[in-house]
Amino acid sequence: MEATRFFSSASDRFPQDSVRAIAEEVVNVLVRRASGPRHANGTALLSTKIEALCDALVGDDPDAAAKMVVSERLAGLPIDLVYLGYVGEAAKRLGTRWDDDEISLFDMTVAAGRMFGILRGLRGDFTPSLAKPEKRALFATAPGEEHAIGITMAADMFSRRSWDIDLEVGLSHNEILEVVENTDYPIIGLSAGSEDKIVALSRLIVALRISKPWLLILVSGQLAETQRDLMQIVGADGIAFDAATAIAEMDRFSELLLERWAPTSDM
Repeated sequence: MEATRFFSSASDRFPQDSVRAIAEEVVNVLVRRASGPRHANGTALLSTKIEALCDALVGDDPDAAAKMVVSERLAGLPIDLVYLGYVGEAAKRLGTRWDDDEISLFDMTVAAGRMFGILRGLRGDFTPSLAKPEKRALFATAPGEEHAIGITMAADMFSRRSWDIDLEVGLSHNEILEVVENTDYPIIGLSAGSEDKIVALSRLIVALRISKPWLLILVSGQLAETQRDLMQIVGADGIAFDAATAIAEMDRFSELLLERWAPTSDM
């Protein structure tokens, strides 16, 4: 599974403190979203199943939790309830177990990796909240990135190619999340210049994935040029080494959006 490889790559590449920070981001964003008033009802009926899912997320079988979630989805459980009322509520309860010293930090990290993998697997079940699949994107520098010349030039280039591009530079992790959560960009382009930004970039992409599962994420910048395995490490949908690959990837994203998009009455 791609997400499992992502966490394996992170464990091999990053210090353990950094891996834990990325795993905690999975839990924190899930808990925050699952605690919203829109999803306060309906979880009581799933209480025993949620506890069983918690056990599976920290159990010996790495596939058990995913199979449970797939089973509920096939049984007709709506995607929002699967995502937040089932997996999200499990994240909350695991957090309580951790606070009560019933599970270890290692257990929580393993569970976070599995939850992220499950959420990636559910990604195709979501319908983007878009009126139509416009050629629209947000370009932003990664948290802590000080160099914005390249992404500014990229924004100008795509604007000339009839894309609607919004550009944000110098925003923090939480500020970028807030912008994305309060808008409906289908594509996010992130730029990072040096290897010390990989952890911040990974943490941000994890949060974006959970906040808006349907997002297409492109990574570019000097970091992309020097770290050719970056897409696997950070879990992006595409990576741009230069202007030509950026254009090709954005065009590919546009085609994917057209394929996925279908108007529905609940949009």
